[in-house]
Amino acid sequence: MIITTISSYVLAVTASFVLIISAILWKSSTKILANRIMAILLLLMASSLMESIANAFRLYQVFPHYFAISEFFPFLYGPLYLVYIELLLFRKTIRRSFSLHFIPFIVAFVSNYPFYTLGFAEKVQLADRLLLGIGSPIIVDYSEIMILVFGAYIAMTLYRLQVYRVYLKQVLADSLKYNLTWLFISTILLFLTLMSSIIWVFGSGAMVAVFFQAQSVFSALTMASIGYFSLTGVIVFHYHKNTEEFLPPSTKLNPEYSQNQPSGGFQSIAELVTENLKTSQIYLQPDLNLYQLANLVDVKPYLLSKSINSFLGCSFGELINEYRVLHFVALLQKQSQAKFTIESLIYDSGFQNKSTFYKAFLKKYHLTPKQYIAQLDKSV
Repeated sequence: MIITTISSYVLAVTASFVLIISAILWKSSTKILANRIMAILLLLMASSLMESIANAFRLYQVFPHYFAISEFFPFLYGPLYLVYIELLLFRKTIRRSFSLHFIPFIVAFVSNYPFYTLGFAEKVQLADRLLLGIGSPIIVDYSEIMILVFGAYIAMTLYRLQVYRVYLKQVLADSLKYNLTWLFISTILLFLTLMSSIIWVFGSGAMVAVFFQAQSVFSALTMASIGYFSLTGVIVFHYHKNTEEFLPPSTKLNPEYSQNQPSGGFQSIAELVTENLKTSQIYLQPDLNLYQLANLVDVKPYLLSKSINSFLGCSFGELINEYRVLHFVALLQKQSQAKFTIESLIYDSGFQNKSTFYKAFLKKYHLTPKQYIAQLDKSV
């Protein structure tokens, strides 16, 4: 009982923290729609967790009208999380057709409307029966359906994240990759919540109690991770006007792009890129991304990426790393740089970590830096 009480208090603190984060997101000065969708999702999840804690302490006997108020919120978790991903990574507005995703929640709520009209004593009595595992003809159980729906939305969300991950392979934008990692972690936590819910619903005996606790813990971890990254994320919860330029081509391509293409086609853009890289040395910026280079050469990011792939035969990241390797070699060959360590030259060349440098260097020269330096010393 002590363990249950302590865990309940911990979950209550987590839920309270998430409610504060929800309020902050809703009041965000950016007023991005994605922020408000996430604020609603956090509010619903925190409310469900608080109700579970309240039921554990039988507070429904004092406030019966709040019992089962969040019973069908799980029907909303999947759609809201999916639309959040869509708004954050793929689009700026919500399609009207998306309202169809809320039909399961509406059906479940309407079919159980008689329960919400019961009086004080009737609700207390019915709540006691339900918590003891005794069914009721008044409430329709949608547990199995909720699990199936929730699982389907997790699968759709993982697919959309995978689409974006493939696109980011051609973009050196560490903040975006960091955000994508966070989104994958949150989705996996949601998946673990789903799995514990399945065992809770279909299990028996002591297994039910154990996985009820597991479900609450995974829900709390999910909300805590969302809350933490909402405060520390680079652009997860802070939209800026340039975010749109990172959207995958499948969601951005339109006739205007072809109109912005120079008369020389991809070759003209590629030549413009190589010229600007040599003169500006923008590749020395560790956090350089596709949008920044596209802005420098005044070309749409999608066209820039396509030009590099088609004419130069490499990705944006590979091109930038090649220029950084060449810069490293140039620094290495200068006698005045002899007093510097290899590690300092790596970072002076624009690399953020040594593993990326070694991989790029080996691809360029088919030698390790140590082998290259040895050959350089022999030729002197």
